[in-house]
Amino acid sequence: MIHRLTHFKQIAQTVIDSKKLNIPQKGLTNDTVDNISKIVFGTLGAVALIIIIIAGIKFMTSQGNPEALAKARNTIIYAAVGLAVAVGAFSIVTFVIGRL
Repeated sequence: MIHRLTHFKQIAQTVIDSKKLNIPQKGLTNDTVDNISKIVFGTLGAVALIIIIIAGIKFMTSQGNPEALAKARNTIIYAAVGLAVAVGAFSIVTFVIGRL
């Protein structure tokens, strides 16, 4: 009788890996969220960089026009702030995903 109880105790403490049993996972996994965040924030960074380059060209070709200079300068500032926010958000998402 004691031998049977020991055997059942060993079976109850066995850890089964769901990946080996090919059980489908529901919902978003950390890898999925990580991949989506890399795509989204990478795209945002690329767009901000393109906007900075275009505004820089407009800044150089403004020919001393104060209105065009101010507009190009503000565009560069806003794009840089947007890029900083995107990098910060990516850092926060990566940190949180790493903690899960």
